[in-house]
Amino acid sequence: AIVSYLIVKKRTILTPALDYLTALPLALSGTIIGIGLLMSFNTGFLPLTGTASIIVLAYIVRRLPFGIRNASSTLYNIPNSIEEASISLGVPPVATFFKVVLPLMVPAIAAAAVLTWTTTVAELSASIIVYSGGRETMPIQIFKLIDSNLMASASAYGLVLVAVILIPILVATRIFRVDLFSSKS
Repeated sequence: AIVSYLIVKKRTILTPALDYLTALPLALSGTIIGIGLLMSFNTGFLPLTGTASIIVLAYIVRRLPFGIRNASSTLYNIPNSIEEASISLGVPPVATFFKVVLPLMVPAIAAAAVLTWTTTVAELSASIIVYSGGRETMPIQIFKLIDSNLMASASAYGLVLVAVILIPILVATRIFRVDLFSSKS
């Protein structure tokens, strides 16, 4: 939300570069991101290879553009006059962001969270590069079962994966009262 706010509402000479950098993971494959993370965090002051942290970091880097783009699209629809009114009434700019802008962004942030969840749970390309033994994700386990020709077990895991993806979507549509199958525009 903060990066989107900087890109949309606080434009500077560095804004295009920040926008480009945050969109860069969309242009890179998960395999490349995984290899880059392994090379970056294999040694040095912060070795993450072999921990669950590197898998989480891979997911964050890989899916960050979705959240930023979703929040940015909402910010384009929030008039600057709302913030200006809050500031003119004596509320500091940072407090205005947290008290006025962020509450207006909550539905977009929730939608980005659901989108990120559904794509992250099924992520295989970056996961298969950065995982270590004992830290297999469900898609990696399904891949290993298929490779071992255990199709029945892989299908069962696949069904669980579909449920893990669909349940948050159904909960979010109930909370936000979204009609997924409406024919209305």
